[in-house]
Parts: sequence; structure tokens; C-alpha cells
Amino acid sequence: MNTDWNITWGLYEYSYMILQDLHRSIYSLEVLYENIESYIEKYLEKDLEKKVNEEVDGTDEDQRAIIQAIFGSSSVTIDARDIFSQYMIVATYSFYEKYTKSIFYLLRKLKYKKLSKKKIDDCFKDGKFAEFLFTEFNIVYKDLTDYKRVELLRLLNNDIKHTGKITSKKLKIFNDKWRKNTLIQGNIYNCFKYIKDAPFNLLEDITNQLVKAKSK
Repeated sequence: MNTDWNITWGLYEYSYMILQDLHRSIYSLEVLYENIESYIEKYLEKDLEKKVNEEVDGTDEDQRAIIQAIFGSSSVTIDARDIFSQYMIVATYSFYEKYTKSIFYLLRKLKYKKLSKKKIDDCFKDGKFAEFLFTEFNIVYKDLTDYKRVELLRLLNNDIKHTGKITSKKLKIFNDKWRKNTLIQGNIYNCFKYIKDAPFNLLEDITNQLVKAKSK
């Protein structure tokens, strides 16, 4: 059996499994978000009740009412949704980077022996991923499926992690009120809904291009 055909088949077979892992990881975030009330009811409310009892012990009725309001499960549910909606963006981009690198490690093992591990490890540093794709494989990043939505994901991920503020006018697509230096706060689940399919679509296209491409 032809060796090149074996390599191509192996790349498709194993990369498909990596792509499915990416899809499951992102989908799990959505499931967690949709079921956050159940999680709070089952696991957090008992801890909250214990915390309230600890805080109110020995206090007067007015203080007790304030503390119970602070630790009330309804407000915690809202806060949990807000916080988790931001975590979903960071986690989604992390999954995208992780599984994209997994594809490259697979490629290095099966097809491109000269591709260094360090280049793969560093391919997302300093926004140089497009340069890496073109330099190593003659792949034009801007020609790939859903690259624009993944770029929005990258920008929002960076702003959440590093500044907590909007730094790019491109992110106004998510919220008309977002301007430069606007604090990222509240529930941003709509951002996740907008980009959730993009990492899979982009990585699938990258994978198809890589199987066909010739390394320089």
C-alpha cells in the first residue's frame, strides 16, 4: 500500500478525532452554562447557607438581613452566569489553541519531520499565527473559513485576560455601547453564541489545507 496514502489517511483519521475533541470541549461549556441554576441548587446553596449562618451568628437582625441579601442564591446565580459567560470566551480560545497545536504535532509526527516543536509551541505568540501558516505551509490565514470570527474571539479573550477592558473597535460588533476602554462586565453569553462554531470551522479548514500543503 502506498506510503503517502497511508500518511494522508492517518492525518485525516487522527485529525478528525482531535476536531471532535474540540467540538465536545466547546459544547460542554454551553451545557454547563445552560444548567448553571441546577449546579447552584445542588452544590452551592448548601455552602451558601453554611456561609450565611457563619456570618450572621451573633449579629443583630438588620445586619442579618444585609448579609442574607449579599449571599442570596438568586444574586449568586446572576453573578455566576456573568462570570461564567466571560470564562467561556477564555476557555473557548484556550481549547482552540490547544487542539490546533495538537494538529500540528500530529502533522510533525506523520508528515513534516523538519517542523520544529518550538515553532509549534510559539505559533500563537505575539499574534504571529498567520505568519507561521504562510511561512511554513504557504497557507493564507485570511482565506480560511471563519478566520474573522476567531480573530474576534482572540481579541476578546486577550481583553478579558489582560485588561478587563475593550481595546479594539472591532469588538463593537458584540455590543454597540462598547468603546475603547469600556469595562467588560455583565453577561456576555451573546459573544459566545456568535463565535462558538468558528474554532471548529477554522481548524477543520486548516487541517484540510495542511494535508494538501507542502512544507517549505
